[in-house]
Amino acid sequence: MTGRLSVGSDGRVTGPAAITYNTPFPCVNGSWGSGAITGVIMHTMVGTQAGTIAWFNNPQAQASAQFGVGFDGAIHQFGPIGQGWIAWHAGAANATWYGIEHEDDGDPSRPLTDAQLTASAQLTEMLCGFAGIPLQVTNSPANWGLGTHSMGGSAWGGHACPGDVRAAQRGEVIRRARAIRGGGSAPQPPAKPRLEEAVMQIGPGETAGMSWNGDAYSSVGFLADPQGTDVVALRVAVHRVSGGYDVTEVELTNAAPKAVVRVANPSDGCSIARKDQVAISIVPNFAPR
Repeated sequence: MTGRLSVGSDGRVTGPAAITYNTPFPCVNGSWGSGAITGVIMHTMVGTQAGTIAWFNNPQAQASAQFGVGFDGAIHQFGPIGQGWIAWHAGAANATWYGIEHEDDGDPSRPLTDAQLTASAQLTEMLCGFAGIPLQVTNSPANWGLGTHSMGGSAWGGHACPGDVRAAQRGEVIRRARAIRGGGSAPQPPAKPRLEEAVMQIGPGETAGMSWNGDAYSSVGFLADPQGTDVVALRVAVHRVSGGYDVTEVELTNAAPKAVVRVANPSDGCSIARKDQVAISIVPNFAPR
């Protein structure tokens, strides 16, 4: 099967493909954060689809990916897209790169099958369109596109994944992804509330994150003060599409639960392009002392 995939309001990918969803959803080996997407990583399983699903659902593995693709092109989704779920790759620096594992039956030198190439192209087209990043091959974490686990070097665990044979097939994946897109507009993420209307419930020691990829900005992260007072310290990180983060630290109280994060030059590559400041309404979920 071929054709464009889309992301539902629950973060599940749907469309003309054989797709299964992890049980539980999301996979236990993951965490929550901004959910920002910098690019897509091609992984190889060094095993089977069934074995990889079982391993990623083992809490001792402490590893996962967003998707797995079998020899027959069957797609398994481990966690939601656009909901702030982060798969546990090797190396924290890898967090904003969304991984696609490919079955190889223990032989990474085995080329991707035709069905795997098509399924991988469908996922790559969908993820790049969702995040508003170009459909292209990249060999550096500093650039957008379809990369490899090995390109991150020691910072990403020093892996050779997915191996030279499969890495060389990325050009074909991109060619098919472009054909799937067919020159049309990139798929839009599910409707999200406008930033100034968003309310985040947080309390002492809690963390939360929201992501509006492809809309007004890429991502915003929150960290509550763990001291248990009525003061909440927030570290607000605005992810620039061009790479990196603009970070502002603000302090909120129950009496004044609003933060304004100013964007100095919204036209210099920052993904906030429709306004020169961002107002985030915060409602602390604990009583004043």
